[in-house]
This record gives sequence, C-alpha cells and structure tokens, in this order.
Amino acid sequence: MIELYKVAAYAVLVAALFFVGELIRKTGKTEPEFTRKLAHISCGLVGISFIYTFNEVWAVALLTGLFALVLYISQKRKTLNSIHGVSRETYGAPLFPVAVGICFYLQNALQLQAVYVTALLTLSLADPAAAITGSRFPLKPFREIKVLNATELRNKSVGGCIGFLLTALLIAIAFACLSDAGSFSFGAACFAAFAAMLAEALSIKGTDNLNIPVIYMLSYSLILN
Repeated sequence: MIELYKVAAYAVLVAALFFVGELIRKTGKTEPEFTRKLAHISCGLVGISFIYTFNEVWAVALLTGLFALVLYISQKRKTLNSIHGVSRETYGAPLFPVAVGICFYLQNALQLQAVYVTALLTLSLADPAAAITGSRFPLKPFREIKVLNATELRNKSVGGCIGFLLTALLIAIAFACLSDAGSFSFGAACFAAFAAMLAEALSIKGTDNLNIPVIYMLSYSLILN
C-alpha cells in the first residue's frame, strides 16, 4: 500500500511539472523546444530519485506505464503542446518513461544502482547538450556526409556527438570521484558513454530517449562481465 502512495505522490509531482511547462508555453515567449527540454531534464531528475524512494519494481512499472500512456494519448490528441508542440515527427515523449521503467528494472536485476543514476543523467543532460552543441557548433553536419545525407540522420552532426560524449564523460568522472573505491568502474562508464553516443547519433524520431539509457546500462554491464 505504501508503494501505491508513492506512485500517487509522484503522479501529482510529474503532473505539476507538466502544468508548469504548459503555463510557460502559453506565455508565448518560449519555443516548444525550450519547454520540451525543460520537461526532459526535470523528469529525468525525478526518475533518478526512484532508486531512493521505491522498493518494488512493479510500482515504478505502474508509474512509468501510466505516464507513457498519458503522453501517447496527449500526442495523438495534439494536446500538452509544451512537450508535443515541436514540428518534427518524434516518439520520444512516450518512450521516455518507458526507458526509465526498463532502467529501473535493470538496476534492480543487475545491482547497478550507481549506473542507473549515471545512465539517466546522461539521458537528461548529455542528450540536450548534443542538441545545443549540434545547432551552434555542428562542425560537420551529417547531411554533408554522403552516406548519411539521404537518411533521417541528416539533421545530426559531429559537433552534437562531441557535445554528448564530453557531457557523458564529465558525468562519469564526477561519479568516479564521488564513489567509493570499487563501487563504480570509470573505464566501463567511458565505454558506456561512447556506446550511448553512438545510440544517440544513430537513433531517429526520438527513439534515443529509449536507446541512450538502456544501451548505457547494458554496455556498462557487458564490460564488467
């Protein structure tokens, strides 16, 4: 029963975050990309807190499944424009809570609590960093690479990949410095960061929201085993 109370409390919290995003969006002074990234970062941080509050995987599955459904329906009905108001076709919003649920299961099954945190931080921070650096410092857009020009990857760039990787590595360095000796492998985290960068670069239509954290955790586990 306590777990259900936690689910209800988090549902109210996330609904409040969505409400704030809608208020900001309706001022008319911000682009949908801003409120979408704001929701991306804030919901990622909320997801990180799950390992400190939830004791049961089913409770997180219930919560993330509920919000995946809400985001899917709102996208189909063209509501919640603070998240869905972007012009490009994307399935990233409903996939975000799905990714959190899967990662929570993985950290429980593989006993990788610290990696769960770094994986979601990488999703929350490195993914937006890739978008920002890619737009401001593209270096070499994928559209200029012949083999990628005709694909849906043409809007990405080498600069975005570098921005993603540097952010992911900074997260890994921070955790390596803060963690107890032997509890976090910096080498495995570096490999996971590179794998997540490739996942981001090769994902289309928002599927990076699922691919980044899941591949990060699986890559880290692969190196350890």
